[in-house]
Order: sequence, then structure tokens, then C-alpha cells
Amino acid sequence: MQTLNDVSVLIHPGLNGAGANHWQTQWEQAFPDFVRVQQADWDRPVYDVLAAT
Repeated sequence: MQTLNDVSVLIHPGLNGAGANHWQTQWEQAFPDFVRVQQADWDRPVYDVLAAT
């Protein structure tokens, strides 16, 4: 069985991103090795940025 150390975890917020109390943000804070997809404007995400992550 794999552990979290054996995999890469990508956090991909949806429209409007994930606020401070959102479960994705909580996971990102709890697990520093998780990587969050970043966007300049989550109301208008840019596909190329998402695809490059």
C-alpha cells in the first residue's frame, strides 16, 4: 500500500478558488508537500496555466 510520501498530490481549486476555510486550503496547510494550482483570477482561469502544473 502506498503512503502520502509515495505520491504527489495536486490541489486543484474550482471556480473562485478555495477560501481559508475550504477543505482544500486546510489540506494544503496540513500537508506542506501538497502542491496547489495557482491562478491570477479564479473567476477566469487560464487553461494553459492549469495544463502546465
